[in-house]
Amino acid sequence: MFLLFDIDGTLIVSDNAGRRALELALWETFQVREVPDVPFSGRTDQFIFRELLRVAGLPSSDDHYELLRESYLGHLPTALRSGNGQVLPGVVSLLQALSEDPACHLGLLTGNLPESARMKLGHFELLQYFDFGVYGDHSHDRCDLASEAVAILRGLHGEHLPEQVWIIGDTDLDVACGKHIRARTLACCTGTQSADELQAAGADFVLASLHDTPLVLELLRSAPGGQS
Repeated sequence: MFLLFDIDGTLIVSDNAGRRALELALWETFQVREVPDVPFSGRTDQFIFRELLRVAGLPSSDDHYELLRESYLGHLPTALRSGNGQVLPGVVSLLQALSEDPACHLGLLTGNLPESARMKLGHFELLQYFDFGVYGDHSHDRCDLASEAVAILRGLHGEHLPEQVWIIGDTDLDVACGKHIRARTLACCTGTQSADELQAAGADFVLASLHDTPLVLELLRSAPGGQS
């Protein structure tokens, strides 16, 4: 069984550390005082950064993107330390149980940059649970990341059935990328979207949170391929 986790809103809440780091980065690099109003939830960092530049009236060129990226990564550790972020309920218990099961392989499918994913998970002491990741520096489209994850899984573990792959996240975009690769999806209402919205997106299971470890494990293992 292959489990691909989103980070923000699924494993952790960071008290808007990313947004605060971006505010500092936009001012430092381009003297933009306020973060423009663009969607963050479920998007890749590449999409967010380029859209911020565009809405701020700046060219979203590779050079500008790299400047913003480097400044953001420089400010993120301080933003994480100064905030009141936390690991969401049940996450540590669930990750420990899954990591002790030799039939389970844990990875990340996140819109975060690889560096920011490591910073966030390292800050909250979760990084050790994940063997690999697909990150938001490769594409604007989260579905592209899901396809990349499938390619990585095939390279590491050979062929597998789609129902052996789970996408675990908190947005309709997590559900969409799961459907894109015909994976199963578990959506939790710990982000910005309601159970009705996640169900309407087509999630296989919707939970209020991941706090009930036995229930989550039962759902994952009861599905076809869950014991593979």
